[in-house]
Amino acid sequence: MPAPVGVLRRELRDRAWLIDSWLPSSPGRLLDAGCARGEATRVYARRATYAVGIELDPEEVAAGRERDPTLELRQASCEAIPFPDRSFDAVVCADVIEHVRDEVRALAELRRVLAPGGFLILTTPHRGWFDWLDPVNYPRRIAPTLWRLSPRLYRAIEKRTRDLAPEGRPGPAREAEHRHYRVQDLEDLLQRAGWELDQAVERVFRGGGLLYALWSNVAYFSSLGLRRYPRLHQLVLDFGGELGHLDYRTSWGRASFNLAVLVRRL
Repeated sequence: MPAPVGVLRRELRDRAWLIDSWLPSSPGRLLDAGCARGEATRVYARRATYAVGIELDPEEVAAGRERDPTLELRQASCEAIPFPDRSFDAVVCADVIEHVRDEVRALAELRRVLAPGGFLILTTPHRGWFDWLDPVNYPRRIAPTLWRLSPRLYRAIEKRTRDLAPEGRPGPAREAEHRHYRVQDLEDLLQRAGWELDQAVERVFRGGGLLYALWSNVAYFSSLGLRRYPRLHQLVLDFGGELGHLDYRTSWGRASFNLAVLVRRL
């Protein structure tokens, strides 16, 4: 793994590896839409003539600025990007579209700020054989049933993870449910947002299969059982992370857990 990507947090490096491998040697002006603390933005920016990241969460923006004051980060939504039309030659939107409120509006904004001939790299969870193994979606699905079966067990689990429901009661999870997409789903959304897709979808990647899905569960829930054993916890995360990354780089077709597309604005 290239060093600039290898230093990223585990949950960022797989998609950052893919995006970095798709970027040209000189991507020009680059926008990282939904950049969190800007860790991956710094990787993409090393070849760009100008790079900026936008992030909705002000705490993430503040943390990113404190860590690297030289990196330009702005607090903004993908549904209202604070830049003029045709400002960028490349736009990255990594595992963000599944979280936004209005997918069509966000994709229309990404197109608006992209110059003709520029490209969008979009990554998102794949709607395939194993999308039901997405650990982020368990709480919303199991919380009401678990509460009815055993409120005591529910409360014990809720104390260890904040994602089941607020105040220990069944209800909307604090983290919104992950949406999953097929290529056709993304193409439909892109067309509704004004993208011209005839010969414009240049690359498609589906990667990470059952092993990656299972690793996602290990990473998500390992703190429940291994919190008291930090060294073992770290060993599990490191070893599993390497296996997950190797699996991510393998294309499994409809059995893939992750999806990426590169779309050119005509």
